[in-house]
Amino acid sequence: EDSTLADDSAVKAKIEALRRDHTIKLRADWSQQRLRLADTIESDRWNFVLGMVIGIHGILIIQETDLRASGSKVEIWRVATSIAFLSLYIMDLAVRLYVTQSQFFQGIWNVLDVCVV
Repeated sequence: EDSTLADDSAVKAKIEALRRDHTIKLRADWSQQRLRLADTIESDRWNFVLGMVIGIHGILIIQETDLRASGSKVEIWRVATSIAFLSLYIMDLAVRLYVTQSQFFQGIWNVLDVCVV
């Protein structure tokens, strides 16, 4: 029983720490998995990685547009990379929807991401 109380207080302490650092409104009744995912998608590291992916994808889109405009054939690796990036964007949205649930559409960036993806 003491270990359960210690686990509960550890979870509550973790939630309080996460609340200070995140824009998502965390709740004590969330599962450990949901809390970990919230921590991941709100982290600077995750946002940096996604920002880099978006930048690289933007460069590839510009190059692909130039290739198509000049009548050149687009290499299969470019198409596969675009599909992989799109899959990453969809996965990110799905995780954000799972974590935030009813709060999802209250975030303007989430709504913009849905429209763009």
